[in-house]
Amino acid sequence: MSNMVRDQISGEVQEAGAFALMVDESKDVSQKEQVSVAVRYIHNDGIQEEFLHLTPADELDTDSLLTTIKQTLSKCNIDHNMCIGQCYDGAAVMSGCNNGVQERFRKEVPQTLYVHCHAHRLHLV
Repeated sequence: MSNMVRDQISGEVQEAGAFALMVDESKDVSQKEQVSVAVRYIHNDGIQEEFLHLTPADELDTDSLLTTIKQTLSKCNIDHNMCIGQCYDGAAVMSGCNNGVQERFRKEVPQTLYVHCHAHRLHLV
């Protein structure tokens, strides 16, 4: 059933022609880091925000997280080159302007802008 939902989301993202990526990591009850991936896109003249996948993180370094994101998108048949925006928390590994995930992703997909997650900013206040 989850594959059917992902296929529907994938079709809608492909139809939209562009999407924004939202990624966050968090520890589960077993203290294992999990990476959640969601996409935001326009469908039927409205903004859709859909959860795609929760994946255990092998490591929390830039290379591993970037690989996890790209593999998740690929598994969901979403071309990462269609990404126009990326949203993460303020952790240096994600948002770092020299070697963070956002910068490395932008080197591969130049049109992708990074925005600090507003929910995380509010929490910081």
